[in-house]
Amino acid sequence: MDRKNINYFIYLFSVAISIATLMFFYELTRTTFFPTIKTWNSHILTIIFSTGIAVAAVWLVIKEYEKNNSNNYSFVKHIVNFNRPIIF
Repeated sequence: MDRKNINYFIYLFSVAISIATLMFFYELTRTTFFPTIKTWNSHILTIIFSTGIAVAAVWLVIKEYEKNNSNNYSFVKHIVNFNRPIIF
């Protein structure tokens, strides 16, 4: 296993631990504040919470991707010159 793969593994492992910890505290908080919640209501709250976490994570990844690739896109746009007419 090369260094790049090891770094990815460490990064993914830390993300997994972070998400597991976040979900643990979410479940602990939910159980503490709503001890008599019904099973399906609990499931729905968990689905909504984890969906929100997933959307936030994807948004952060997209923002980082756009930030890193905005210079590449403008360079490609300059090279291709989308403004010129297509002549057949």
